[in-house]
Amino acid sequence: MQFQVAGLGVELDSGADVAMPAQAPRACLQRLRPAEPADQGECLRIWRETWPEAFSGTPLPPDEEFARQTMGEEIFVIPGDRGLAGFVSLWLEEPFVHFLLVDGRYRRQGVGEALLRLAISRLHPPVHLKCAPGNAEALAFYARMGCSEVERVEVPGNAYVRLRLPAG
Repeated sequence: MQFQVAGLGVELDSGADVAMPAQAPRACLQRLRPAEPADQGECLRIWRETWPEAFSGTPLPPDEEFARQTMGEEIFVIPGDRGLAGFVSLWLEEPFVHFLLVDGRYRRQGVGEALLRLAISRLHPPVHLKCAPGNAEALAFYARMGCSEVERVEVPGNAYVRLRLPAG
């Protein structure tokens, strides 16, 4: 299946082939698609709503920061019945999963798994991501998905666990 990669208000590469990972929940995979400019508001909503949990102790940046932080990344979304269920943003150069955020109404329904499996299929190993050390739910999810802890970093204002994703 072929997708055109679209960003949120920024120009990205287009014409990317996306292998649909067969192991992820089928219903989520059927809805998984590249982000379109119209998705920006919903991605921003999920970013705002999940920030306190995902980045505990760090103040929520202004909305413009979301566009700055995701500039040049591939972003994929899964629509839900009331807006987006979640999204993932990928930095291809590292390779790095920058954001993997799921609306709280859609957790434990395969959305995060589908997004993570897409990330694994799109990026070349070793693939890394960061997670706040206090985000026990996300750390447990990543462990269930086969991610391994690489290091724990604690510097003033920026504590995180760096994880390596399993090879696709």
